Amino acid sequence: QLNILTYRLTPQPIQKQLMGLTTDQQLCVNGLLNQLTVLIQKTQRQRGKTFVSRTTLKPASHGRQPITVFRVVLANPLTTETILQEVLAEQREILREPEAQHLLDKIYTTLKVT
Repeated sequence: QLNILTYRLTPQPIQKQLMGLTTDQQLCVNGLLNQLTVLIQKTQRQRGKTFVSRTTLKPASHGRQPITVFRVVLANPLTTETILQEVLAEQREILREPEAQHLLDKIYTTLKVT
């Protein structure tokens, strides 16, 4: 059996406001979140400590807008919850770095304008 998990790092304050935005505002915020996902995934891959791939989906829940997400294939029986926690911890660390914070600041600025 093959298990594929997709997810996107979206801070809770952003999640709460995202659905109440106009389509154009959602496109803008989703575009910035997509950039953030790509940044985190590329940085994680380059560092070589942990790895996830990424893909783009067009979910109905987001008006079929392109959404870049992390993609994890859980096929290795040696994968443990600890390993998965390490992957997420590294992503949170990258999120605290200046380039990621700059993208988050852009998102929060966009949301405050609404």
